[in-house]
Amino acid sequence: MNLTIEYNDAATLAALNDFLRQTNNLSPVMAEIAEHLVASATDSFRREASPDGTPWKALAPATVEERAKIGKGPRPILV
Repeated sequence: MNLTIEYNDAATLAALNDFLRQTNNLSPVMAEIAEHLVASATDSFRREASPDGTPWKALAPATVEERAKIGKGPRPILV
C-alpha cells in the first residue's frame, strides 16, 4: 500500500511571514504600552491609590506637622 500526502503550505508561510513583518518593529506596540502606563500612573497620583485601587497610607503625624509649618495640608500627599 502506498500513501501520498501533498500539502500546499503557501497560505501558512504567507501568514507566518506577515506575522514576522508585523512584529519586526515593536515601536508602535511599545508606544501604546507606554501611553497606558503613563495614564495609569497619572490616575494613581490623582486618586492617591495604587492601580488596583488600594489607597496610599496616610502621612505620619510628624510629616503632617512639618507640612503644616510650611502651609501645606495632609492632602495631596505628594505635593
